[in-house]
Amino acid sequence: MTTFDARTLSHSTLEYIRIQAIKAVQVGNRIRTVAKIFGIHRSTLHKWLKMFRKHGMESLKENHVPGKKSFLNKGQQSSLRFYVSAFTNLRVG
Repeated sequence: MTTFDARTLSHSTLEYIRIQAIKAVQVGNRIRTVAKIFGIHRSTLHKWLKMFRKHGMESLKENHVPGKKSFLNKGQQSSLRFYVSAFTNLRVG
């Protein structure tokens, strides 16, 4: 049996799941039941509920993940692009 891993889902799909899970709890479903249906841990659902109660539905929306900060400054990035571009345009033969 394969296990479900939410990390494989798109950000928009995860947003949809968060919102639907909160709505399911709001209409009276038990947290344990909702967590099982959506394939998430109860503690995750509790975290989402806390965010929702504190900041509203907007807190469940998709967030841009910026990624790791570059080790190169802008000048170094520009030089690297130049050299990679020059190297890839070389013809062998």
